Amino acid sequence: MDAPGERDGASSAPGRRDVTCPIMGRVEIDWPLLPAKIWCFFSAASQACYYAFLPVVYANMGLNAAQIGVLTGFSPLIGALSMPAWTALADAWHAHREILCATALVSTILHCFLPACPPKLSILLPLVLVTEGTFSPAVPLADAAIGLTLSRAKRPFADYGKQRLWGAVSWGFVFAPGIGFIEDFTTGRLRLAAPYVGHVLCNVFAVAAAVRLKQPGDEDEGSGGEEDTVELLDGAPNGACHDSESRAGDTRMGVLQVAARLWRSLRATPGALVHCALFLVAGAAGGVMDTFLFVMLRNMGGGGALMGLALTCTCISEVGVFARAGDIQTALGGYRQCFSLVLACFWIRLLLYAGLPLLRSPWAVMPVQLLHGVTFGLFWQISNGYMRALAPSQDLVSTYQGLFQALNSLGSFFGQLLGGIVTQRLGCPRMFLCASIVMSVAHAAYWAATRDTAMFANAAAVT
Repeated sequence: MDAPGERDGASSAPGRRDVTCPIMGRVEIDWPLLPAKIWCFFSAASQACYYAFLPVVYANMGLNAAQIGVLTGFSPLIGALSMPAWTALADAWHAHREILCATALVSTILHCFLPACPPKLSILLPLVLVTEGTFSPAVPLADAAIGLTLSRAKRPFADYGKQRLWGAVSWGFVFAPGIGFIEDFTTGRLRLAAPYVGHVLCNVFAVAAAVRLKQPGDEDEGSGGEEDTVELLDGAPNGACHDSESRAGDTRMGVLQVAARLWRSLRATPGALVHCALFLVAGAAGGVMDTFLFVMLRNMGGGGALMGLALTCTCISEVGVFARAGDIQTALGGYRQCFSLVLACFWIRLLLYAGLPLLRSPWAVMPVQLLHGVTFGLFWQISNGYMRALAPSQDLVSTYQGLFQALNSLGSFFGQLLGGIVTQRLGCPRMFLCASIVMSVAHAAYWAATRDTAMFANAAAVT
């Protein structure tokens, strides 16, 4: 079998080959990264089929607003609590692929029990808690595997966004609008079954791709990946994992040992705990926006078409930022500058939401949605890159990325909870104003806390 670079029309980059398409002509395909793109596309598609209109499904079952709030609010909380345990278990047992595939498949099966349940909170809440707890490790384990796949393919972690953007394409341009169309314009069995059939089928393709993602301990015909240039930006903690370290000890660790190494590393690395606090605060801001923006738009007279287009705007900006995330990070110069831009865009976005009623048109939200590219796309890219750099070895990357996403989910829970209390008393616009003030204070606090260059010194993490 020919090596990747030996075929006619092959690209000079390892693993890239040209294929001939009857419609598009010669197309270059990066074969080593194809499983990552397929996972991102179909995993997001599976989630879009189930989650995009889940509150509507609950409402169609006859649940009231308070019951829907309980079910949707506890999802990020149970994810935050279970995610670190799952990812630590995967690192401790070296069972990353097994846990990723098993939890993705089992949670999908559990989701399909929802239509058979009576509309009682006492029955639905345990199902939601078990299902979300089971699904919680799939995304961080996949993100860690994509990072390792990039490394083995000799690509920088800057290319993570080029894989992740396919999830935004799938969610925002294909499956969420498709399910919405079915919800609005069909009836009977098709309307009831389409979300679950799509959820299952897309997840099967996603898991099939996940099997092909690289995991710690996999044999590699190449000799490891290059250093990730984006991981070594100013502010990257020393102890950034290298592929050669992934084999440094095949003995299984206990979960408590993994947790102890994580805690020692966080305490020993300057700035690590500050960034953990940042993940929590950013998650709260995201939870506020995701939960209450459409409530305010509906109160302003906005309908389903406006909300759908608002989601499309977020996906447009998300795809653009993910595609150029590496260039953006390089231009800004380091993690401190990147995180500062993210925090600034958070409080500006919230402030603009607070001012929407003054414009008397819910359509004014469209340009504001473009900030989602920074507040989610850039934030997700650099946060995963930072935690990957923080991990003392490849064997612990899943645990560190699980911690980031757990903190983000926990923040989302508190954001929804506190945002609901403030909205009940002051209304949505004033709630967004309060959230903007909190985020501006957090931005100033982060900039002040990281002004000392020692915060970003290349101090070795304790292992």
